[in-house]
Amino acid sequence: MNAYQKLNHLAEQVTNEVVAQLAQGKVLWQKPWASPGLPKNYSSGRRYEGFNAFYLNHVTEKNNFTAPYFLTFNQAQELGGRVGKGEKGTQVVSWKIYERKAGKHEPGQAEDEKDRHGRKFVPFLWTVFNIDQIQGVDFALPPVFERTEQQVIGACQHVVDSLDSYPLPRPQIKHGGSQAYYAPHP
Repeated sequence: MNAYQKLNHLAEQVTNEVVAQLAQGKVLWQKPWASPGLPKNYSSGRRYEGFNAFYLNHVTEKNNFTAPYFLTFNQAQELGGRVGKGEKGTQVVSWKIYERKAGKHEPGQAEDEKDRHGRKFVPFLWTVFNIDQIQGVDFALPPVFERTEQQVIGACQHVVDSLDSYPLPRPQIKHGGSQAYYAPHP
């Protein structure tokens, strides 16, 4: 199976999994009131983007992991840990870009691997594990910031309170309830 077939297989698998969750009435990507943030590689500190961010957030919520931090098998070993017995990893996509010499194309090259600018984009699938699946490492996690209705952000309150920077009528700010949203009309 070539790289693009593997990518398509993973995309189909993720789509089927998300659709099955939706059919059960589960919407796992809703933002909780308090959150440690988007999925991140614990070792490098790099945040996952695009498909990987969506999917790893989904995996974190679905499996009730305590935090959205992930490591590769090798990164876990470098930290002195190991993947727990029987734990299954999650595949993520990484794109490699290769510069091609002008006018040179490989025989049998798939059309989706070509680029007009002489570059070749190839997806690589990596397996990562949530830190809850890693044993033998004492992970130092940042505290989860939780906002309560008593907390006020000074800069935001200044905008609302200032006649010079906010036109009348001022918006009504209401605290409480079970939803966070902006409603342009009262």
